[in-house]
Amino acid sequence: METVRSSVICIFAAGLLGSLAMILIPGRKNNLIMKAVAGIFVVMSMLEPIKNAFSGIENFSVVEQNVQVLMTELPQTASRLIRDEISEIISAEAKEHGIEILSVEAEISEEENCIIIHKITVIANENDSEKLKEFERSVSRTAGVEITAETK
Repeated sequence: METVRSSVICIFAAGLLGSLAMILIPGRKNNLIMKAVAGIFVVMSMLEPIKNAFSGIENFSVVEQNVQVLMTELPQTASRLIRDEISEIISAEAKEHGIEILSVEAEISEEENCIIIHKITVIANENDSEKLKEFERSVSRTAGVEITAETK
């Protein structure tokens, strides 16, 4: 879109300058030559923004390198986000059930565009095994992943 806008501005400016030059140069016989020069100027002005747009493609290798770096970091970033989200879900469920969480241990690995959640264990300070089992079922349902709750 920027290329089209630049082209329109260049064509308008070239036409305006060419017309101004034709008005200022006296004589009828120079008028034909001036029209040709103004026409060439307008055509060259049209090509300049297109040339500038294609010159940006030379730097495409830099963009490709940046994308490759981001692709290697993406699974790790997603894995961190999953850990944070699961921790928030566990904290909210623990507060709802009145359970004190000591720690959350998550085994998550990144393999070829996949994030694999192997095991999530919640270590809680709770002696009531029935309450802990209910918490385990509730948090597993909310998180959409099986979560094991243990006491320490």
